[in-house]
Parts: sequence; structure tokens; C-alpha cells
Amino acid sequence: MGRTLIILLLLLGDTCIQASAQQAATYQSIPEQHCSTIDAMAAYIKEREQTDTGRIAAIHQWVTNNISYDLARMKAMKDQPGAPRPSATDVLKKRSGVCQDYAALYVALCEGVNIDAHQIGGYTKNKTGIAELSHAWVAAFVNNKWLLFDPTWDAGAVRDNHFIKKPGTRYFKVAPAQFIADHMPYDPLNQLLPYILTHQEFINGKPAASTVMFNYADSLEEYKKLDKTAQARAELRRLLAAGTPHTLLQERSSFLKNVIQASASKNSFDEGLVHYRAAVSAYKEIIQHRNAKFTTIADADLRLLLSNFANDIKEARELVQEAVPKTDAQWTAKTRQLESIIKLSAQFVQHKDFANKYLTTPADKRAQLFAK
Repeated sequence: MGRTLIILLLLLGDTCIQASAQQAATYQSIPEQHCSTIDAMAAYIKEREQTDTGRIAAIHQWVTNNISYDLARMKAMKDQPGAPRPSATDVLKKRSGVCQDYAALYVALCEGVNIDAHQIGGYTKNKTGIAELSHAWVAAFVNNKWLLFDPTWDAGAVRDNHFIKKPGTRYFKVAPAQFIADHMPYDPLNQLLPYILTHQEFINGKPAASTVMFNYADSLEEYKKLDKTAQARAELRRLLAAGTPHTLLQERSSFLKNVIQASASKNSFDEGLVHYRAAVSAYKEIIQHRNAKFTTIADADLRLLLSNFANDIKEARELVQEAVPKTDAQWTAKTRQLESIIKLSAQFVQHKDFANKYLTTPADKRAQLFAK
């Protein structure tokens, strides 16, 4: 009897293990018709999983089992660091990418199943020291707390210039206090810790010396409300405050400064276009009034119109000149816009001179100015 009971328990245990394994393997493969778009996959997962825990587990399992590391793209990024990144949809279609692509797809799927998530950029370390390349991972708000995920590292590893797929969950739902052991975000905000660890402390393997508590939850909410340029300024401020003792940090600092400068340059160019269009509008209005022998506008309004044109064309030229192009296309746009501004300014001179002459001529003699 005892032996029979033991055998029965073993059989039941084996059955439970098999059932558990089957359940765990549910999302290793999702029917292809549900993988054509991020929305389709998110809908498939939402229909089958009612909790955030179940949904993010499904996402993690599918991504780590189905996205391969793109070694060719990694090399291309080294050669051309400013090259455009594929969208999350592109990654889904290609089924391969680098760490930023894993994270982008992961975040997009989280958002698709109504989980608050964002990508984190930073760097990592191992037994030999700081890794050569930057890295990216994911923060997600699950069960009322922020947890961290690294789908790239959980997908497998690169050995001898080959990607070896080995899906796992070592970097799934990791608490920030544990994750910081080998993952350091550029922005201290994304440590998601009450006490900020400096970059030097991370590199040296030391605990945070700061005794000043940091309310990262509120700070993160405020950060999300900022536009991209303001976010770059905020991150740069925190990054510099935490120190930049490594090349990767210095590169990140330069990148953020370029983002801020590019935004300022774009704003300058765009504002210049606004003033240029206003000048064009004023110019056309002056021509219309001149064709009507200025009988359609009062003297005071004509003076104001001339003044508005002069101010707008001056602002347009100065603002466009301030723009700092980063690409050949931007250089071409700036050059052409300045040429248009100069041409319009030259065309305006004769109309301005005539209008000023008109305004200084007695009313009873003005008609003679229009005689051919």
C-alpha cells in the first residue's frame, strides 16, 4: 500500500511538472497570424492573460524565444553610431535586433497590454570590468511597483561572434536593488532607488554613500511630462551631477548636448520660417495696396505694414543664420532659405522707397506718383 501510494504521488508529481512546463511554454510560440503587428500580438496576450504578471511573463517569453541578436547591426552601429534605429514594428517583422531593439519591442508590447513601461539606456559590468558597448533594458510598473527586465541578456549570449539562443528568466522582474549590481543607467533617475549610486561607486563596486533620500517615483512622473528637449536637459543635469568617470558616460553627455543643441537649432530655423512667412504676407499686402494706389489703406496702417515687414525679414534672417545644421539636407535647407530671404529683401527695397515717397508727398499730389 505504501509503495503504491509513493508511485501514485510520483506520477501525480510528474504530471504536475509536465502541466507546469506546458503552461510555461504557452508563449514560446504565438500563431503567426497574431504576430503581424504589435497590436495583434498585444490583443492575443490580453485575451488570454488577465493580470499584469501574466501579460508581462508572456511578453518576456515570446521576445526572448523569438528575437535573435543581430550581430551585423551591432557592427554597423559601431561604424555608424548615428544611424537610424528600426521601429518596434520593424524588429517584430525582422525578428532580430540589438539591445535597444529588444527593449523597444518589449516596451511597445507592454504598452499594448496596458503596462506602463519605458526603455532605459546605460552600461553594464561583468567580472572583467565595464562592458565596451552601451546597453538598453526595460523598466515596467507591475503590481504597483517598478521592476526591471533585460530581454537581450535573457535571450541568449554572443560567443565567438555567434549568437547562441538560450531563453531564460534571470533578468525578469528583478528588483532595482538587485539589478544595479551589473546594470547602471546613464540617468540616475532610472536606478529607481531611494539612494542614488554614483557612477564611480558602481564602477568600483561600492554601495551608495549618499544619505539623501531621492523620491524617484514622483521625479519619474514629472520627467514623463517634459518634452524631449527638456528631458535631455534634465538627464544631462543628473548625469553630470553623478559624475562621468568613463568614456561611455562622456559619450552620453555629448549625445545629450547635441540633442539640446539640435533642438535649439531646429527651433531657431522654425521660428525663422515663421517670420519669413509673415514677411511674405506683408510684402504681398503692400503690393496689393500699391496696385490700388494705396487708396485701400490709411497712412498709419501703411507705415505699420512697412515696419512689420522690416522687423520680420530681419528676424527671419538672424534666426535662420543661428541654426546649426547637422546633415547635408539641413545645410541645403538653410542655404536655400537664406537665399529666399535675401531675394525678398532686395525686392522689397523698391516698394519701400516708393511707399515712403508716397507717405511724404502731399495728398493732392500723390496721384502724380502713379502716372506712367
